[in-house]
Amino acid sequence: MKKLFPLIAIALLLAACAPKTHNVIKEELVLKSGDKDVYGVMYRPDWVEKAPLVIVSHGFGGSYMFGKGYADALAPLGYAVYCYDFCGGSNFSKSGGSTTEMSIFTEADDLKAVIDQLSVKEYIDPERIILIGESQGGMVSALVAAERKESIERLVLIYPALCIKDDWVTMYPKLDDMPEEVDFWGIKLSHTYLEGLYDLDVYATISQYEGPVKIFHGDNDQVVNVSYSERAVEAYKNAHLTVYPGEGHGFSPEIQARTIDAIKDLLDPELKNGDLIFVGLPMDYKAEEGSMDEAIASATGSPGELNLIHVAIAEVRADSVWVIDATIARGVDRHPLDTFLTDFTLRDGSLPEMIIKRVNGVDADAAVEKAKTFCGRGYDTFFLPDNEELYCSELVQNSYLDAAGGQVFPSQPMNFLASDGTMPPYWEWLFGLLGMDVPQGVLGTNPHDMSLSPLLEEVAVAFP
Repeated sequence: MKKLFPLIAIALLLAACAPKTHNVIKEELVLKSGDKDVYGVMYRPDWVEKAPLVIVSHGFGGSYMFGKGYADALAPLGYAVYCYDFCGGSNFSKSGGSTTEMSIFTEADDLKAVIDQLSVKEYIDPERIILIGESQGGMVSALVAAERKESIERLVLIYPALCIKDDWVTMYPKLDDMPEEVDFWGIKLSHTYLEGLYDLDVYATISQYEGPVKIFHGDNDQVVNVSYSERAVEAYKNAHLTVYPGEGHGFSPEIQARTIDAIKDLLDPELKNGDLIFVGLPMDYKAEEGSMDEAIASATGSPGELNLIHVAIAEVRADSVWVIDATIARGVDRHPLDTFLTDFTLRDGSLPEMIIKRVNGVDADAAVEKAKTFCGRGYDTFFLPDNEELYCSELVQNSYLDAAGGQVFPSQPMNFLASDGTMPPYWEWLFGLLGMDVPQGVLGTNPHDMSLSPLLEEVAVAFP
């Protein structure tokens, strides 16, 4: 027996030292919306003390099962994911209420009740709440995000039914035009569904949410035309739309998987090959007087904005990160990330703000390889087009091409004037060396204007 003690001790020691497994706990969780039950399923990571919360809202006639794919993908990343049935949301809803009691406004009340009750759970971080909504659930999520704008970290909309008001008010210009009960797609609805729609200004309401919004939509959607999402991007202050060619209302399995992967990237971002690194100086930062940085900031920055003075291309390899950019000191060059950070360290030893943006709809790998072909060229100090030298945003412009070989970042008239309309002395001195006038209005590009391209989507990467 004594011989067993050392073996038992070793076994216990090995068990104590073994890596802990991460488990996702899946459990039914019934909440309340008024006097009605809200049935849902919570997926929560047992290794996270306070997990960020993702709430997935289904579309018209759907169920909590719509959210399973998102939960399976996001819970292993450390997110608590709640998928639920709206009250009266379908003929087979496990929540209380009937479909004749349902509208987008009652569903908004359901979602707000869910937020309130989950926010106080001991395993939830109430400061990090993300809403994902599909179709009608997207409309509802957009309305709630606007009302709860201070507490919603991010909004993700899947072919959101922002057409609901237009469709129903077109069918029934007045509430009395609608029968007491109608059958729509096999679901019985009453006047409750229309009440409140007539007074709703959809875009003025949802645009009150100022946080990041990501929308996914197919251009062959016969239920909700993609133009509704295009208009939403214009209304929101910080939104990006991914349009899938040929996809309808309800994505194909391949596109659904791609959408889930894209959402994973949004919520658990990493620097990727071909991402752009924008370097910004705060408005109150005083660049060296008479320097190019000061001149660029005064010409392209606007009051209240970050002055973007440089843009670089990230090359992400399996074991390292490199940067390809064009600077006065190096010309067009490829160098390790540490070298890039050293080059842009400020006089006080701090780093300027670095903003990472991803280029959508372009072959990023091909862009990186194209950029590398320009290495060794000189820096275009005079910002002139069609010469062999390149400045920073010109390098990016010449590297990111569409399938036909055209530039995806268009040129536009360049501005060298300061915000007060005067010409910074640096530009007069610089172009005087060349014996030419400052090329005010000549076509070109700059980091600030490039950063505003609809192709770019800011990625919340912890950088550097």
